[in-house]
Amino acid sequence: MQYAVESSGIETVHQKDFCHELPGGFDRWVFLQLVTPHLLNEKDTSLVVADPGTCVLYTPGHPRYLYCAPGWNELRNNFIHIKASDDARMLEKVQNYQIPVNTFFRLRKNNPVLSTLSELIYEHSVDQPNRDEMIDHLIEVLLIQIARNTIPWDAPEDITQSRNFRTLESLRKEMYASPERDWSVKGMASSAFLSENRFILLYRRFFDTTPRQDLMRARILKAKSFMNTDSAIRDIALSCGFKNEYYFSNAFKKMVGMSPSQYMKSVKESGPFPER
Repeated sequence: MQYAVESSGIETVHQKDFCHELPGGFDRWVFLQLVTPHLLNEKDTSLVVADPGTCVLYTPGHPRYLYCAPGWNELRNNFIHIKASDDARMLEKVQNYQIPVNTFFRLRKNNPVLSTLSELIYEHSVDQPNRDEMIDHLIEVLLIQIARNTIPWDAPEDITQSRNFRTLESLRKEMYASPERDWSVKGMASSAFLSENRFILLYRRFFDTTPRQDLMRARILKAKSFMNTDSAIRDIALSCGFKNEYYFSNAFKKMVGMSPSQYMKSVKESGPFPER
């Protein structure tokens, strides 16, 4: 799939008399995020006053009506117009990602969508090596980020929960990057400014696992990356955060279904096993 950015902007300001009256819509995909209220159509031509934060992904050809909301003197929004090399494949991709089309939704707070949109604007504006490939990549990333952060338009959002999610997700990324560190639930909870019980509860809710189980998985994954080398089991265990090779061997067999030495032999003979 190849893409082209037709136009884009962040905090773009339009005057009060700016409007779109397009019964046949655009010939491209349009992602729009409101910064000020807009008078906007959704699934059909009916107009709704949509609040700041409202998002919509319009498909090519969908009717497009946009006006300044009553009582406002300007419109401000974030947007990108995308031409896809195959609109049918694009629609299939968007549907697989479960991104709503031609209907309002919102994004969780503190999401990375605007950061990626900013990168896209830069790539679209500046001629650099491999520019087209980078734009293709960033649009794929943008779609995934939208999919990961989409919530229904009328769903209430607990701001504290959203902030906690970002904090815990950041900790989790750090843990997976360096699982060999001396991680503890107490230390992670403290860095997230949460009690241990609250931290464990939220961690399980967000990631469907406990911090200890997740840490074990991160360490086993790192251990697997050493299994095609000639490193000793003991050295692998220590380099992945395990106190000794016996504890490591038991944990590895429990999670993977075979001992480290058996796994190492199999990897050298036939390549890594699919992730379980």
